[in-house]
Amino acid sequence: MSRSELLERIAVFLGGRVSEELTFQEISTGAADDLKKATELARRMVTDFGMSQALGPISLGRKSEQPFLGRDLMEDRNYSEQVASAIDKELSTIIEDCYERAKALLTEHTDDVRRVVEVVLARETLSGDEIRAIMRGEELPPVPAAPEPHADEKVTPPQPEAEEKPPVTGEQPQPA
Repeated sequence: MSRSELLERIAVFLGGRVSEELTFQEISTGAADDLKKATELARRMVTDFGMSQALGPISLGRKSEQPFLGRDLMEDRNYSEQVASAIDKELSTIIEDCYERAKALLTEHTDDVRRVVEVVLARETLSGDEIRAIMRGEELPPVPAAPEPHADEKVTPPQPEAEEKPPVTGEQPQPA
């Protein structure tokens, strides 16, 4: 994947947080998983893929697998505190730039976002083609209504199966 594709992916991850901020002037914990994904992808860009503007084309950290002794995949740090600080600074720059990109896009396309939200609230789910159609300003065909039951049909919800319980006798069960 190219650097620009990875940056776009990070901006997408940050879109939920940006939407909260723009819509509610408040943020919540709802985007926590997306923030983790965005941060991890930015970290990999810098430390694994050599895609850092500040540090250049270098891979940092050595991965070592030690599955024995119950250990997970670990990373040995093979760089100084100064480089660690530069990594953190580069991560912040990438995340902030992508956040601003997502904010600019959502602000620019506020009407499109509102149309998509209205349709999602009415339909619950949308395909990629349906979202693209909405973004082009097209109307979606109506959702077919669920068939009504006939007047002579009785509709009953499914009943959970009763669990058979052994009779209570006061005796302790005997081991087999």
